[in-house]
Amino acid sequence: MKKYIQEHKYVLLVLYLPIYLIWFALVERMVPSTEGCFVSYLPLDDKIPFLPGFILAYVLWYPFLIVPVVVTLLKDDRRAFIRYAAFIIAGFSISLTICMIWPNCQLLRPAVVDTMVLFRTVAVLHTWLAG
Repeated sequence: MKKYIQEHKYVLLVLYLPIYLIWFALVERMVPSTEGCFVSYLPLDDKIPFLPGFILAYVLWYPFLIVPVVVTLLKDDRRAFIRYAAFIIAGFSISLTICMIWPNCQLLRPAVVDTMVLFRTVAVLHTWLAG
């Protein structure tokens, strides 16, 4: 492993992940409630129906972030890995910086009472995210 990292130093870009997760947790703690933050809301939000099927896109977002990393590392595509990592690192960093400067939140979680699998998945995610 040590030899691989010495030959492929760009792989060290994955070390941004723990930095990001710690930074994200700190920013999230900066805005513990809706008081003192900008609530992202438009009247149009009330006209958009709640569709539990969209939980699939939300959950699949994470594999869509990870798969390109794995593929570019397995294919040993240095250029593609660095480009992808640069975009992710820049996007995540800019987003967290904006959230630090301009605390914001959303109040878009409806009560989930249905027993369908997708509704239960939404309820579990709400509980986990609020946790």
